[in-house]
Amino acid sequence: MDKEVISNRQGISLITLFIIGDAVIVARGLEAERDLWIAMILAILGSIPLMLIYGRIQRRYPEENLFEINELVFGKILGKFMNAFFLVFVFVNGASIIRAFSEFFITVGLPETPQIVFGIFLTVLCGFAAREGVEVLGRLAEFFLMVLILIIPFTILMLSPQMDINHIQPVLYNGWGPVFKGTFSNITFPFGEVVTLLMISMALRKKESFQKIYVLGLLLGGFILFSTALTELLILGYNTYSIKYFPAYGSVSRMNVGDFIQRLEIIVSTTSLLAGFIKIAICFLAASKGVAKLFNISQYRFMVWPIALLFLNLSVFIYSDIMHAMRWAEEIWKYFAIPFEIILPILILIIIEIRNRQKSRRSWGHE
Repeated sequence: MDKEVISNRQGISLITLFIIGDAVIVARGLEAERDLWIAMILAILGSIPLMLIYGRIQRRYPEENLFEINELVFGKILGKFMNAFFLVFVFVNGASIIRAFSEFFITVGLPETPQIVFGIFLTVLCGFAAREGVEVLGRLAEFFLMVLILIIPFTILMLSPQMDINHIQPVLYNGWGPVFKGTFSNITFPFGEVVTLLMISMALRKKESFQKIYVLGLLLGGFILFSTALTELLILGYNTYSIKYFPAYGSVSRMNVGDFIQRLEIIVSTTSLLAGFIKIAICFLAASKGVAKLFNISQYRFMVWPIALLFLNLSVFIYSDIMHAMRWAEEIWKYFAIPFEIILPILILIIIEIRNRQKSRRSWGHE
């Protein structure tokens, strides 16, 4: 496997854009209702331990990806079984993202266009990027993030006249129960999905920085999602927010400043496409490295295009329609994701730490 190195800033950019990804265009944490902004804050805080776990695993094996780590930790046979298990997660997630963006562009712009057309467009674009590897993705992510940091605050500022504080009042009207449910949903989507970054061997120049990079990426990506979600809620109100497939687009469509700044929905399309591009490319890259490791293929780049085509085909058949996709995201994904995002990473880290302590004791015993 080729070893590629990126800077800390590029690592933060990759994590931030991966978190934003498709989450910026869809409704999240609907269980919390008008208190979903509180659920977002709690989800960010609740995801910090996960980021520390992911960073700790990567710090212990700074040159390896998760598929290589699994074989080192569990052995060849069990490690390959674990790798196949994680590949299921990557394929389902990546195909869902392609489908989400295809449905987004059909719904908001070109309703007569077949979904497969947008799927092919995204697959080809992201396939070329994934084939170039982590270093190129890191440079792209760094540039894209700067663009987003300019666009998003400007958009929120322009939308401020449309906001109504009454849309989030009364606070905690239904108590903490719905908020905690919304918090859990937001942890599994999108924050816990960052486990995918472990699969691409995000080797940093400063090896001690992994945990800091994961946490900073979480905080920046989380803050952007919190800001956009709160903006959408203040503009649309929960009742409208909850029934729109793509509330971000619905919010920006209301922008009208002095009758000369209007119809700027292209901002949402551009912002989401930049983040989604990085997220899909990372899924392609992770799956290519995973399949290469599973079948003992030395160069993952040979696998990128076949893997990309598998993602494309799966994106067409994974959901019957957009309502099916939204129902999966709201009701099933959070339970499907638990083993991959929480249980297995904790198990892997525990085994790694136990083995490291055993090695330390042996080394002390020989002295």
